[in-house]
Amino acid sequence: MDDLTNLFSMIPPEVTFGSQCFAVGVLLILLDWVLLYVRNTTVLGISYASKSRFLVLLFWALGAGIFGLIGTLSDVVNPSIKSAVVVAIAWPILLSRLIEANTAPSVQQPTEEV
Repeated sequence: MDDLTNLFSMIPPEVTFGSQCFAVGVLLILLDWVLLYVRNTTVLGISYASKSRFLVLLFWALGAGIFGLIGTLSDVVNPSIKSAVVVAIAWPILLSRLIEANTAPSVQQPTEEV
């Protein structure tokens, strides 16, 4: 038992938080699947084709895990379970905003010559 405790103590907290975000992402997609079958509606607005269900689950969870890892490494996110839930839900929105900010054409002010 002590060997297992020592093994887990060597894992950096950033990696632990990324894995927590991954796990919450999996749970979030599974909950959305349940809502789709029970109430015939989805909260996340994702269409689940029969062949892409596993890919949606995998990529959503991977995105949440990677975004959580990068967020903790850059000190944007404070590692807690509440933060893992927020990252797992909001990472696609934040990613699209970051992409829009980096691809938006920069408006340059014309310089006046004197």
